Amino acid sequence: MGDSTNLALILLAAFWSGTSTVFTGIKETNAIRDRIVTGKIGDGKLTAKDRWHTFWWDWAPLKLSLACISVVLCVVILVLPKLRGGYSKDESFATVCIIASAMPAIGAPYQLLSFGVDAVYLRRIIHDASKAQETAVESTESL
Repeated sequence: MGDSTNLALILLAAFWSGTSTVFTGIKETNAIRDRIVTGKIGDGKLTAKDRWHTFWWDWAPLKLSLACISVVLCVVILVLPKLRGGYSKDESFATVCIIASAMPAIGAPYQLLSFGVDAVYLRRIIHDASKAQETAVESTESL
């Protein structure tokens, strides 16, 4: 195998592993988000305190790491032509790398945007759940 074939395989492997990681992460953050929204894990119920914990220690770090992984993937793909001698040495390979880097380049800001939108939504859900629990406790205590 020639040098260009090896680099093409490296590009394909980086792209494949990076996108697989991001898509798996998206699936997991959606599952965590659903647990926060429904307040359930399997048959068990989450208290508002559990929801806050899940939000800050599970969902938020994972969601933000997806943006970081996308940035790293973009950088790795864009650096590959430099490893081969520069962008001007093999313009077709460089063009493929630039095109391949578009997905993670678009994905990183999208992940940050969806983090912000979902964070506002989830905080409201948890806040409402906290109020509902307080009301339930107060009505139980008054009996």
